[in-house]
Amino acid sequence: MDERVKAFVDGLVAAATLNPGATRDRTWELFLDVDDERSRVALLAMYDAAMRVAMEHTEADGGDVEGLIGAIAADKCAFAFFEAMDDQERVDADEFQRVVRREVAAGRMGADDPAIFGEAAVTVLRTQRDELRRRCGGSAAH
Repeated sequence: MDERVKAFVDGLVAAATLNPGATRDRTWELFLDVDDERSRVALLAMYDAAMRVAMEHTEADGGDVEGLIGAIAADKCAFAFFEAMDDQERVDADEFQRVVRREVAAGRMGADDPAIFGEAAVTVLRTQRDELRRRCGGSAAH
């Protein structure tokens, strides 16, 4: 695992307070910079735990929980899209589906996360692509 990720996670665990905005910003900064799955999974696990705490505190303080939930869902979807990019420009559909399934299995995504719809769309796209290739004799372009 990337040492910066380890230090960040260790620092959050040891911290007396949680700043959700700063946590989000640093998570994204590291997520965009590291390229190994183990580090990214550690960041996603930490992000998920930190945002759950932030939601509990926001709710207890009477804050805008729905706004926070929406922002977290958008982040999770964006994390999955970024991780599935093959050249930081195109999303690899198979990799996106793998990442979403990994996140669902880990409990960091659920039925209400926007990425779930993207994952379902991948299945539809793959079926349609395969059908087009079959009809065209395997010569259909990507």
